[in-house]
Amino acid sequence: MERFIYNPTQWKKVVTVNPMYDTLFVYAASSVLAKRADAQGIGRHTQEEVEQMCLADLKAVSNILGKNRYLLGDTPCQDDCAVFGIIAVVLWGLPNSPYQKLVVSKLQSCYTFVVIIFPKE
Repeated sequence: MERFIYNPTQWKKVVTVNPMYDTLFVYAASSVLAKRADAQGIGRHTQEEVEQMCLADLKAVSNILGKNRYLLGDTPCQDDCAVFGIIAVVLWGLPNSPYQKLVVSKLQSCYTFVVIIFPKE
């Protein structure tokens, strides 16, 4: 929703599409995703409500990580992979979003978890 509905100009930074089809792609993706989000339920909330829910979830993950190397201590588990995927999308797939700004500026444990423990390269 952040990428295609709330802030559709930012997706070009992470998705490559032929410039000829940019407008058509955004319109089609936004329309389909808005209908799916509404059917799922999250699309029935305001943008502010969705942002607050997502920010609260990121803060909860940060609190769980705390000073641990992984979610459950010093050994990675499958849940670490799922959390990595979500935080990686926040950092690298949602440029200029409130989520990216929060993780980079205040949620050091989330940032460290993705960038230092599981480096991009």
